[in-house]
Amino acid sequence: MNTDSFWLAQGTGPSPVLPASLAGRLAAWRALDDSAWRVYAYGEPPPVAGLQWRALTLLLDVPGAAPTAIASHHFVVETGVADQNLEEFTAWYNTEHAPGLARVPGTIRARRFALPGSPTRFLACYDLRELAAFERPEWLAVRGSPWSDRVRLMFQGPIRTMHQAIPFAKA
Repeated sequence: MNTDSFWLAQGTGPSPVLPASLAGRLAAWRALDDSAWRVYAYGEPPPVAGLQWRALTLLLDVPGAAPTAIASHHFVVETGVADQNLEEFTAWYNTEHAPGLARVPGTIRARRFALPGSPTRFLACYDLRELAAFERPEWLAVRGSPWSDRVRLMFQGPIRTMHQAIPFAKA
């Protein structure tokens, strides 16, 4: 899989129908509350009816405790942060938060992206083998650290959404 570039398409309403031939190039997710869907492309995004792609800038990629597992869930946090808080926010994500969550049993990968042209500025994604990883004591301990409590106050307009995999159309 070419991971030199990352792309995102997202929307509301019915999930897109994705051909099975694209399963190795795309990852597709639907919010658990059915409010939205998102599709990621790795490498150049393929033309798919109804999808409008925007580029993501990869900032951090941390393999998890279960790096070869298949993700059933995908937790996303989109947030902004004021320029004066950016240095501490970045240090926290890169040294404590993302690596700590990646170490939780059942976490496959933690990634952080910049969202050029978006008011939320940043997108953090956590691929999980099962939803239970999100509720493990280890996960909650990382989220509840003193540094996390301090940095979370710096978030501007955070949006947190848990997703489940969207199946690809049968060939």
